[in-house]
Amino acid sequence: RGAAGGSSMPADAEESEGDARGASCPLAGFPLDYSYKEVRTIAGFLDDDPYTGVAKGMDRSSLPKGAEVNATGVRLANNRLESLDGLAEFLERVLDDPLELRWLDLSNNRLTTVDPVLLDYPKLSCLYLQGNKIAKLSDIDVLAAAPALSKITVQDNPCQQRKDYRLRVAAALPKLRSLDVIAVTKEDRARADAYAHVRAERLRREQM
Repeated sequence: RGAAGGSSMPADAEESEGDARGASCPLAGFPLDYSYKEVRTIAGFLDDDPYTGVAKGMDRSSLPKGAEVNATGVRLANNRLESLDGLAEFLERVLDDPLELRWLDLSNNRLTTVDPVLLDYPKLSCLYLQGNKIAKLSDIDVLAAAPALSKITVQDNPCQQRKDYRLRVAAALPKLRSLDVIAVTKEDRARADAYAHVRAERLRREQM
């Protein structure tokens, strides 16, 4: 079985995990780390335990005293995922309460779209999508309905090549506070809101 101790997560991930452990977040153990397993489908993660963290059904003795749930974060980075088919079933198997999912690392896979299944987790606040194959910025629009999403990474996807990339993503996600580990400032938000207004007006005229 995988180790259940500490995780050597990047600094930005540590910051996000800290955010996820805010006042309204239940006391939990380290995130479940399924990175670098060369897995092609979500179901493939069920064949093994996480490198770090305590999945549901594992020995819970290393969890913090008084932990309410085993984890609120999951790392599926650096695999070969082409879709999120089976994500709900997987999270149900490994998390005490999937609805307490606060951050999810899907970076450096082969995802081409943003699956609406992510909207099933209303407390998801941090999402890592960098290093995938998302070509259309319009795919990010689905996340506008994610009520708690405040931090996201989308860099190193083909869609980043658009000149208006940062404006477009910030405009699509009005609650965003950080994009690609760079803060969305008040000035950024004002420009993004103006961009969103102009874009909406243009689309309205095109549909007339």
